Amino acid sequence: MTPGIYDAIRWIRDETPDDAVIGVSTVDDAPLGWWVEGLGERKVLYASPLQWLVYPDELRRATVANEVYSPPFPTAASMAAARDAGMTYVLVATGSNRIAPAELDAFLAANPDSVVYRGPDVLVLDPRAT
Repeated sequence: MTPGIYDAIRWIRDETPDDAVIGVSTVDDAPLGWWVEGLGERKVLYASPLQWLVYPDELRRATVANEVYSPPFPTAASMAAARDAGMTYVLVATGSNRIAPAELDAFLAANPDSVVYRGPDVLVLDPRAT
């Protein structure tokens, strides 16, 4: 966890509705979602290698998030999948190995209004704005 990601999690806790559902990418395949769920106090659909998970609910949520964050990410299709999965916000750790930098740049150029939070190494996107 970087200071930038910590600040984004605090923003999520302080600035999003209590019933928000946050999609969370991994960082180098380490599950970041547990941090967002605990510190951010929000329901989370977090991408994760399934080998780390035991409980059926965790496996279901991770499977959904893994599909959303599948490369190339982000795209209009992945944001539609995020909306369909019930994600109200999507946390993008820009250093994640699930993020395609060229896709991210193209997505942001085409959807600048989707950015609701920007930190040094993290973005929070609103998938409903695409």
